[in-house]
Amino acid sequence: MIVSDKLKRVNMNTFRIIIFSALLLFSCASTEAPKNLEIEVVEYQGKEFNAYWYAGQAELSTYTLSQARYGEMREGESVLIFVTEEFLIDKQVKKETDTQDPSTSVLKMNKIDRFTTGIYDYSLMLSTFLPVNQTSFPYIFKTSFSSQDWCGQSFMQLNRREAGYQALVRSYFEQEGDKSQVLPDLAVEDALWTLARLDPRLLPQGEFDIIPSSAHVRLDHVELSPEQVKGQLRLEMKASGEEQYIYHLIFESGRELRIYLQTVFPFRIYGWEEKSKQGDKWLTSKATLKASKKSSYWGEHSSADDEKRKELKLD
Repeated sequence: MIVSDKLKRVNMNTFRIIIFSALLLFSCASTEAPKNLEIEVVEYQGKEFNAYWYAGQAELSTYTLSQARYGEMREGESVLIFVTEEFLIDKQVKKETDTQDPSTSVLKMNKIDRFTTGIYDYSLMLSTFLPVNQTSFPYIFKTSFSSQDWCGQSFMQLNRREAGYQALVRSYFEQEGDKSQVLPDLAVEDALWTLARLDPRLLPQGEFDIIPSSAHVRLDHVELSPEQVKGQLRLEMKASGEEQYIYHLIFESGRELRIYLQTVFPFRIYGWEEKSKQGDKWLTSKATLKASKKSSYWGEHSSADDEKRKELKLD
């Protein structure tokens, strides 16, 4: 069942009025929405959102990871950390002082993937900063990605500016670094995870252009450039009898991404699958939810807190 068949479409102005009334958050100058994004009506409950995301805790989730690399499947672990923060709009960093510079609330995601390849290991980290007030800021502010392995490290960052997305790439590979470029104001694959946490029905559907994920650019050694993609959000019944959303992206290159989501607030991510080409064959990386909890983890850093890792089933 396609979700868009269940929801009444409205024009962008009507949508913005509905969301603005529900959020009652910071009011700032409006900017045009990214092109090619198709947004649905959302039955949004502001009180529920505020009670969950502004209680002074982050949401921590751990996943069993099976990662395709060098033509084989590698076992590993993934961690997703979601938390709200006050964010400086112009500097695009966390607000930590009493500065009067304009700011707004963001839902931040830290995604950490770790896996081994033979004798050595990989560690990938993605951070994204999505404005909660999508009425005034219908785009991602910033993404930051880093990759470390025994060969070296690479870094990539996108910052949303008036001209589009300013991209900064630093890499130990000759053909990849160092570069700076401006990308069009399009959908950003790295932002989809956080957008889904606001409401999966906000995810873009149909055919559109997208800036591909930083991990794909790094691991598959491809150019950082927009790619055509087809997106679809649908409902599916799990073996347990519970419904889940599946957000499915099919890229022009043949790569595919599926994100499995809870259908009710807080729209947890159950897992994901990514099909990618490894040499002359296609393999599918998979992540499955192990555990999830709310925590003020930044204050849980003593030796006595080591035991709390067991609650998250961390290795």
